[in-house]
Amino acid sequence: MSDIDIHHLAAAYALDALDEHERLQFEAHYSGCEICRNDVVEHRETAAALGSLTESPPRPELKSNLMAEIAQVRQLSPLPSPVARLSDRRRSRSFTTLLAAAAAVVIFAAGAFIVGGRNSEGGFGDEIAAVLAEPNAQFVRLDAVGPGNISVAWAGGRAVIVGDGLPSPAAGSVYELWLIDDAGAHPMSLLDPAEDGKLRRSLAVDGEPTAWGITIEPESGSSTPTEPILFVGTT
Repeated sequence: MSDIDIHHLAAAYALDALDEHERLQFEAHYSGCEICRNDVVEHRETAAALGSLTESPPRPELKSNLMAEIAQVRQLSPLPSPVARLSDRRRSRSFTTLLAAAAAVVIFAAGAFIVGGRNSEGGFGDEIAAVLAEPNAQFVRLDAVGPGNISVAWAGGRAVIVGDGLPSPAAGSVYELWLIDDAGAHPMSLLDPAEDGKLRRSLAVDGEPTAWGITIEPESGSSTPTEPILFVGTT
């Protein structure tokens, strides 16, 4: 097996889908390859986040549309040049980005992310599918310092936010979403959750986030985040 083939085993290894021979070969390579170690961590985090979501039927045409898109994409090795920095490689890793986005679309289309009682006809599921169909789509589950969980997917100037198990803020307070970049934290939207602790929101995004954060703020909103940041995730 070539070095390029071994690099392509990261996703299958993260999901325990290799046979014994492939697993031994990958593990011998894995310990000395920073690229593969990061890939395995990312695939496992995504699988763990998706595993906690809720089921709903997909639209019949989603699978055929996805397979048609994949058939038109040239699949390249993720190997960088010897002098490439990991941060540069992350931005240009078209194969891994496509693989993660395609896997997310398939799982979401199968119902893992289409929740909250909204159907697929022009509903929130369509908004998620549209974001994840973008070639540069990104997905992150925010780390929490308290109860509840929130995930954000974004691309093409739009973001979708899904939260579950969120306690209601105190009277006069709301959740607020922050886009964080090199210049600091920018207020994006007030995110009042539903009575059942669910949060479903689609909004326009202007900027290139390096992280997302959520705080509790006065119901009029704030221009700077109030500590503590309850949910945060880096891109």
